[in-house]
Amino acid sequence: MSYKTPARQAEDELNQLIGRENRIYKPWQLENYLLKPVRIEGTVDDVLLLAKCSAYLRPKFSVEADQVAVPNLFVKLNGSVKGFYLDMKKLSGAQPEIVTLYSSFKKMAQPPRKTPLSGRPTWFDKEKGIVIDAALAANIISIKVLRPVYQKNYLMAINRVLEKVKSNAYIAANKPTERDILEVLLFNSNKIIRMYHNFDYQHINPKFIVVENKGYSISAYAVLRLMMMAELGFDVFILSDHSYASIENYLSDTLCKSYVVTEKELTYSDVLQQRSKLKRWSRNTAFGALSLGGLYIILKLFLGI
Repeated sequence: MSYKTPARQAEDELNQLIGRENRIYKPWQLENYLLKPVRIEGTVDDVLLLAKCSAYLRPKFSVEADQVAVPNLFVKLNGSVKGFYLDMKKLSGAQPEIVTLYSSFKKMAQPPRKTPLSGRPTWFDKEKGIVIDAALAANIISIKVLRPVYQKNYLMAINRVLEKVKSNAYIAANKPTERDILEVLLFNSNKIIRMYHNFDYQHINPKFIVVENKGYSISAYAVLRLMMMAELGFDVFILSDHSYASIENYLSDTLCKSYVVTEKELTYSDVLQQRSKLKRWSRNTAFGALSLGGLYIILKLFLGI
């Protein structure tokens, strides 16, 4: 006969009454759950609105017995992206530990440096990918900064990337090798690991925003890092004001969908709205000052005041 503590019994009763999906969880209460990223699809309006929402407020967020489903975005925005960029820049200033902006693909596109891998690791299987328990027992130094279950989730995310690279969703002719994937994601993605370390699943998804720059092209290594962040529940945004193809040459829209942002959508930008209000206030203040000045001159000329 199993015994439940009063606290566990109360939690089970609460789950039965209102359901796990309607719960508000304490900070880091879900840290020992397995992560299941769920890609959000919808219109450009949906993307712009949901980009500012905490994970638990998004559709398809759910918590099961040992798993948390985290809705996330992996999109390319083309066109009038200035307002969105400014909003994300403001957010990165407030939460730099989970929001990163890159002005180009320069840093991401770099090939992996020398890594500890020599030959095929004992914890890697050609068919299954990373053997999770064996990899955890190997004490891979690069992921030791993560909590134990986060280490497991990180390795499981690499396996999902391996599967997607093998699939038809990765459309580039020259696919990265398994060794490339392991070297890039295990030993040359410290920024991703640090951001994931700070991710409390129910709150704001970590966000990575990269601006396309004609001087620095995307590469297979950059694509792997973007895919990895998406598999960890990050929101990944590629911004392009010129709409040239980049990620589209590597991934199908089943993994990363492209949207066109017009000036109409700029109404969603908090920064641009604030700037617009400030401009209107300045104009009204200036007009009021001119009106009072004109009235004073008229009174002085005609009434001798």
